[in-house]
Amino acid sequence: MLQPPMIKITPIERLEAGIAMYLRDRFQWGSVTDIALRFGITRQYAYYLEDKLIHAFETIATKGASNVFTTETQWWCKLILSIRLYCNGSIDGIARVLAEMESPTASTGHVSEILRMFAEAVSKDKPSPPVGDYVLYGDEIFSVGNPILVLMDAKSQNILTIKLSEARSSTEWKKVIEELQSLGINVKYMVKDQGSGLQAAAQELGIAELMDLFHLLKKHDPILARFERKAIGAITNEYERERVFLNRKSPKTAQKAWNAYLESRVMTQAAIRACDNYECLHLWLHEIFDDFGSDGHHRTLDMAKADLAAWRELCENEFPDCDAIEKGNRFLFKNADAYWPHFQRMAALIASHGDVPEITRKTVSLAWHLQRKATAVKSGAMKASLHRRSEELMAFATTGISEELRKAIGKLIQGLNETFRSSSPLEAINSVLRRYLESCRGQTDQDSLELLAFFINHRPANRGKHAGTSAQERLTGEHGRPQSAIERIIQLAQKKVVDEPLPFVASQQQHAAAS
Repeated sequence: MLQPPMIKITPIERLEAGIAMYLRDRFQWGSVTDIALRFGITRQYAYYLEDKLIHAFETIATKGASNVFTTETQWWCKLILSIRLYCNGSIDGIARVLAEMESPTASTGHVSEILRMFAEAVSKDKPSPPVGDYVLYGDEIFSVGNPILVLMDAKSQNILTIKLSEARSSTEWKKVIEELQSLGINVKYMVKDQGSGLQAAAQELGIAELMDLFHLLKKHDPILARFERKAIGAITNEYERERVFLNRKSPKTAQKAWNAYLESRVMTQAAIRACDNYECLHLWLHEIFDDFGSDGHHRTLDMAKADLAAWRELCENEFPDCDAIEKGNRFLFKNADAYWPHFQRMAALIASHGDVPEITRKTVSLAWHLQRKATAVKSGAMKASLHRRSEELMAFATTGISEELRKAIGKLIQGLNETFRSSSPLEAINSVLRRYLESCRGQTDQDSLELLAFFINHRPANRGKHAGTSAQERLTGEHGRPQSAIERIIQLAQKKVVDEPLPFVASQQQHAAAS
């Protein structure tokens, strides 16, 4: 519901203004403005008074009525929730859709009230996560300048906490983390960016940190596209200089055009060389942080440090005057120490599986590594190629082996799957949150965020290794009958309707009586 502004108006005048709004000619342009001027109020307040009047009528009408979801009510509720959660529809947009479908409750006030009721029902019945050890992803996004603090379980990709906060300081982050710890969650370590507030909170609470690989290398990724654009621009300029030279008639202008063409060729060769060299360096940089080499051998911390030092020297020699590369290198080498614990954890994991023969371990590790690469790449052809190669290696490693070795390989793969180094899943969820926030600027509250998080957690994945399961099912291990996230939300709301009638119920009863 809209909140009323501070306007001095008597109760009788408020009632008269609400009635005037309710009885106005909705097809007459300027009718709301005329009412607002007549009573000395704002247009926003006029709409608010109309919604309050309608709500009062509905509350009176529902006394003694059955406060349950009818089949028709559930249909309208599913429609509203689907447009809001699947399509990120705004409240005004939902109201317009309902009006097109001739719904008896097609107003922004009704839609807002319905969504508020669902959000409150979900936030009050928020399920508690199971007690145990967790690796967390942590990040923050913003809604009209206000930070939203998000913590996700890395294994199940379940949003454990989403909080609309006034600041992203260490104090606020400590409150969020301590609230999870009070529920029995033991944080093994946290994968995150280098946000100062979250970093300080983790250090104060004694939680191990891991620099997110995505953010660690993020500053170097767009540089390659910049070199490619420069190379394409240089090639285009060379062709243009050639065209100009061929069109010159006099010897003097032809010589001048020829010199410009030769100069453009030099610039093109330099731009192509820079692009090719940086592409090689960029590929090498990502390979330095790979857990396994091309033959399946485990990359140790010493190997990674030595390769990174050589990479830096070669990069600085080849691009001594590139500000973007220098800036990226400063960030990389300032925060690389916060990533090295991942190599140490991986080394401990490999050492703990000495029961797997070395050649088998290398083959299985390489198959797992290629499968993770296939998940990350965007090219469909490359994804299919990596996936096929991974399956071939895994089949080669597990064909004709004993049951005991097969179980040991299964434990090794499980251990590899439980190593986390990048918060990309949380970044994907944040992209969903941002689209939602863009459709409701200034209307975001804690309950609506809880509703969105509940929907994301209970929505089954359509593809990938988690296809057919929801984050909540993966978190709890409880796999019941298939049910949509919308149906779960409506079930929670049914408990609330008994005490607080749903506006649709009264409106539909009035509509049916009028018919």
